[in-house]
Amino acid sequence: ITGEATVQVTGEDGRVKKEEGPSLEIVTPVAGTYRSARVSITGKAVGVEEVRLIDGPTVLINDLKVDESGNFVYQTPALANGVHKFQAFDTADTVNSEEVVITIDRLPPRVIAVELDPTPPYEKEQEFELAIRASEPLSRAHCILEDVRYDLSESGDKFVTNMNAPNECGTYIIACTVADRLGNELEEPNAATIEVCLPER
Repeated sequence: ITGEATVQVTGEDGRVKKEEGPSLEIVTPVAGTYRSARVSITGKAVGVEEVRLIDGPTVLINDLKVDESGNFVYQTPALANGVHKFQAFDTADTVNSEEVVITIDRLPPRVIAVELDPTPPYEKEQEFELAIRASEPLSRAHCILEDVRYDLSESGDKFVTNMNAPNECGTYIIACTVADRLGNELEEPNAATIEVCLPER
């Protein structure tokens, strides 16, 4: 009887043993979208004493020290909105980490439309629907009419709620606040205006 078997040699933690040699790895941040303008870059280094960190074409730091455990930590300055590409190198540019791409988003959503159904004017205490469409997906929205708060619910590509017109004739302003998935808020103090009672002729 003849045959063969394939075995895989692992370390104590179950990971496959790699050839020894200098290496760099950025642990945080992980790829994604962040609201904070400042992020902490942490990583692990093997056989490297100092690290150079870059953000795309911009050098963040040239000589970041690696501690005795092989870790490095760097707090970025305030980053502009948009895409940032982090990468770590040794000072001789012979070893580098994988690139980590993140997006900083601190801009609030933009309200595209406030829709009222039916359209004003309304009778006293008449119920109507208010819908908000925004420039990006929202996490929450609420509107205030005459000190009464209405929380909107997601419905397809918009947020909606049913409201009641005030019980006195007049012109009323509806204020709304919306927030995107990251929590960036936009306040619209004059989101919509309604008339209650038909105008006299």
